Amino acid sequence: MSPFEDAVRRQHERLGRALASGMPWLGWKICVNEPTNQRRLGLDRPFVGYLDGARRYGSGDTCQLGAGGVFAVEPEIAIQVGEGAASIAALAPALEIVDYTRGAFTLAGVVESSSFHHGVVLAAPRPPGAAPAIGPACPRLLHDGAPTGTPDPALVPADLSEIVRLVAAFLDEHGRRLRAGDWILSGACTTPVRVAPGERVEADFDTLGAVAVRFAPAAAA
Repeated sequence: MSPFEDAVRRQHERLGRALASGMPWLGWKICVNEPTNQRRLGLDRPFVGYLDGARRYGSGDTCQLGAGGVFAVEPEIAIQVGEGAASIAALAPALEIVDYTRGAFTLAGVVESSSFHHGVVLAAPRPPGAAPAIGPACPRLLHDGAPTGTPDPALVPADLSEIVRLVAAFLDEHGRRLRAGDWILSGACTTPVRVAPGERVEADFDTLGAVAVRFAPAAAA
């Protein structure tokens, strides 16, 4: 077993423990879709991680950030899988929240942590035809009202069905199955934006709509 395959095995063991402890099922995410980071980790393509269904937020919700974390936000397109091969039931604007303290920046650390996944903000789903044209001005990312991040069209395939096929193939290789109703985060559309309690982030995906989240310090135990 290669180091990568072993890390995926441990990631899936972590998923199994989380589900056994009551985590609601949500879906999957594309991890490390940026070529420079792939090369640093010795990867030749993105891999697939899982989403934390216990940390699913709606647009406009407040997400609590624990002390000691190093948090960032990435705007992404969320895909809900439909019935049939590579079919898409719905799309939604999304913000992934990552915490860089969840693992080391090593192959094992990134894979096992589902690329530092902490949570996800999903706006209302839209029909597949609402897919935006990702370009220099989309998504428009605002951090406390100020424009930030630089959209990179190269990070999002023009055909989102290709994302569904990629995830399905990866899961098949590792003994898992993609099912109708699963959500998939398609990968970051911009560089990550560091965030802290008291701040607000919004991403406007044009025809797909907008998604926003506010951050607050975690309540004292």
